[in-house]
Amino acid sequence: MSARSISCAVLFASIALAPMRAAHGDIVHTVRQGDTIAALSQRYYGDAAREVIVVAANALNVQASAGILPGTRVVIPSVSYYRVRERDTWERIAFREFGSAQRGAYLAEVNQADARVQPSPGAVVRVPYLLRYVVPEDGEQLFEIARRFYGDRAQARFVSEFNRLASMRLQRGQVLLLPMPELILREEPVCEGGPSLAQTARAQRELEARLTAMRSMLDHGQYVEALAVGARLLGGGEVSDTQRARVQKQLAEAYCALDRVDLAAEALRDALRVEPDLRLDDGRFSPRMMDAIAIARGQYAARAFSAAPSTARPDEAH
Repeated sequence: MSARSISCAVLFASIALAPMRAAHGDIVHTVRQGDTIAALSQRYYGDAAREVIVVAANALNVQASAGILPGTRVVIPSVSYYRVRERDTWERIAFREFGSAQRGAYLAEVNQADARVQPSPGAVVRVPYLLRYVVPEDGEQLFEIARRFYGDRAQARFVSEFNRLASMRLQRGQVLLLPMPELILREEPVCEGGPSLAQTARAQRELEARLTAMRSMLDHGQYVEALAVGARLLGGGEVSDTQRARVQKQLAEAYCALDRVDLAAEALRDALRVEPDLRLDDGRFSPRMMDAIAIARGQYAARAFSAAPSTARPDEAH
């Protein structure tokens, strides 16, 4: 390739990268004496093999082990995080972040969610970094690109589908979008709001694990223990509306098992307040739980299900 062609490709890549830098608030590292791309990748990602991503993100025409001039500013790209707003859907978020609503199912998959169930307001979702790769020459193989950036030639099909390629034959100057969902920094981004959203995302993932543990307690008859876990979850840090509703739903099951339908109904009312579309038609629910659901929905009064009165005879009362 001629020097002019290389310069054009580098310029094209730099222009394409500009909005992504601002959007993702990536770390900008000022190169010091002795720095290499591999060393920076090890420092920021804990994986020197991700040097190829740093090279491509910065349009650096250098080998992995080559030195870079001190004073050079190198962008260290990373995933970003987005807090879900009212009326957001996977498709709307995908259009905002990826420029295509059709990528909504992929965004849900990255966040280990069902694309048919929309994200809850308040939840924080991980948004993969979109690497813009400019094909340097005609005939470059998509399989080789997949191997280089994903470590797996079979990912060529994913790259083709994500970019909606009509052909596997690539041309010089063609721009491919390569999503990087695992490009997580060991050091938090130094951008406003970045660390807080990253920390929230981690907290919500940890909460998911505790919800699973709470479900196991209920399945094994450990109702008092489940109540304690649920109370800690609600009194803890960041909880999305969907997670709050699920905690309350599981608390309701525990209350019903302990014959406190009134408290179960109260928990379910709170669940329905934050998540009106919460599924409550589970066929395995006990009759007590079905009563609590009916009370929470206002289908009949809760008086008959309040705490049991004293069994003492009237003439024994003091």
